[in-house]
Amino acid sequence: MSEAASRIRGADLIAAIKRAGVRFVVALPDRTTTENVMKPLLADPEVRVVQVCKEDEGLSICAGLHAAGRSEEHTSELQSH
Repeated sequence: MSEAASRIRGADLIAAIKRAGVRFVVALPDRTTTENVMKPLLADPEVRVVQVCKEDEGLSICAGLHAAGRSEEHTSELQSH
């Protein structure tokens, strides 16, 4: 299988996020995920996206969601390396 064929598509990732019941996405945008993942998520009324500038901001927001009893509904930051 080629590398391109083995990559996860943005639409597939978004569908998996929704199937998992995630309603909050805390994300550190990057050029790898912006076009195919972040822009569609931002336009989706079923998902609330919080974009952050640094990882520690994202962890703080996720901790707040957890403290508010929403931990099963959020996913941590999306970032490629």
